[in-house]
Amino acid sequence: MFGDGQSFTTKSLIELVDASRGISYGVVQRGNHFPGGVPLVRISDFGRNVFDPQDIVSVEPNISAQYRRTVLAGDELVVSIRGTVGRVAIVPAEAKGWNVAREVSVIPLLPHVSRPFLHAYMLSSFAQNFITNEVRAWLSVHKP
Repeated sequence: MFGDGQSFTTKSLIELVDASRGISYGVVQRGNHFPGGVPLVRISDFGRNVFDPQDIVSVEPNISAQYRRTVLAGDELVVSIRGTVGRVAIVPAEAKGWNVAREVSVIPLLPHVSRPFLHAYMLSSFAQNFITNEVRAWLSVHKP
């Protein structure tokens, strides 16, 4: 499963990401719920590390269009980066065309990257500590 056990090739996360989209966070000011608009993924939609939206809010299409890099195609990873930091889920194909709120980051992986493996890795204690420390460091420089 993991090769000969002698050596592993490692790559940074950015090497596994679709460079045309990069890793981005979503809609900063969503406004009021816009019935019939573009559904918006919030942390509560994957709070148990599984994509499971219950109370969907939507934004005006023109607001979503301002955040094209985070419009979902399906099969990306989403990560919570504010409030409850480090929640991770795989976006299902049914969420194609949805967007994400600013507390959610989209990781558009390249086709050959194993989503289940990276999802599990990002939930490991090592990765969770890294995510938490990076968010804290970023926030100390970019006070909201």
